[in-house]
Amino acid sequence: MMHDPRGADVLFILLIALLIWGILRLVSRARGGAGSQQPPPADLPPVARKDDRH
Repeated sequence: MMHDPRGADVLFILLIALLIWGILRLVSRARGGAGSQQPPPADLPPVARKDDRH
């Protein structure tokens, strides 16, 4: 398996990208119904607020 490490890296990255894409599809479908592109609800706190602790 060590004959083409670059090809293995590309396959690994593609696999992870496909996995993330599938999870995001499932999450968006569970949130807003089939294929509806909605922005996230406005009551979610911004990410910057989490960094203000330290």
